[in-house]
Amino acid sequence: MIESDRFIIGHIPKTGGDAVKQIIESLGLPGVSMNWIGDPKKHDPITEDPGKSYILTLRRLPERELSGYYHCVIHEGIEPVADPAEWILERCLSEEALQRHTLNGLFRPDFVIRSEDLRDDLLAVLRHFYDLTARQEILVQTTPTKGSNVYNRSIEDHFTKDQIQELYNRSPLWREIEEQAYGGSL
Repeated sequence: MIESDRFIIGHIPKTGGDAVKQIIESLGLPGVSMNWIGDPKKHDPITEDPGKSYILTLRRLPERELSGYYHCVIHEGIEPVADPAEWILERCLSEEALQRHTLNGLFRPDFVIRSEDLRDDLLAVLRHFYDLTARQEILVQTTPTKGSNVYNRSIEDHFTKDQIQELYNRSPLWREIEEQAYGGSL
């Protein structure tokens, strides 16, 4: 979690929160506190209305679930399966994570930083709260972030249309917030 006197940024795993942290850290903004990347508390959800703007990192649901699967294969040593989509559908953890980060759906983000447009969304959000210098704006666009895992990210190579529909059916809150943030779901 990243917090200032003006906002809180909630970090759902596999949605770009570490990159957001690294970029914000490079800016030297006053009064911003954050957990270090290896700290398990970085994914802590809010537990009550924070009384300040709530910002959430987000990713399209199938992409987030696929990233989670490959994280487990690459970093946690699970054996790859023949059909990752079936493995994902058995677990489908995104809805639970989003519920924790929205007080079970009662509290909605004021801003969303989409991982697919992370730097542009982050810049727009930060401009809302700060008068950024030209140097800070350049840093938002150019600060290196940790590398991403290498895997086939093609949703079509992993999911059928029916599987994607089932994933969204099991995740109504995620679908709702994704549709608001992206103008629709996949």
